[in-house]
Amino acid sequence: MKMKRIIVILTLISIFVLSFGFGASAEPFRVAFLMPSAINDFAWSQSMYEALLTIQKEMGKENFEFVYSENMFVVADAAA
Repeated sequence: MKMKRIIVILTLISIFVLSFGFGASAEPFRVAFLMPSAINDFAWSQSMYEALLTIQKEMGKENFEFVYSENMFVVADAAA
């Protein structure tokens, strides 16, 4: 639990710091997220998904785009 919190906080800080470089003409910051389970698993995947939504809300949809794939536990599926 403590490690998960540290990872989320470091991710938020990293993206927050990177957000200062965006201007009106800059392209949005894009994130692709492959989750081992569903976004409503009450665990790591849901925590990361909600963190990305929070970041997108703070930065604005025009400055932060993210896409995700759920249930990618099988390595062969993640490579496709």
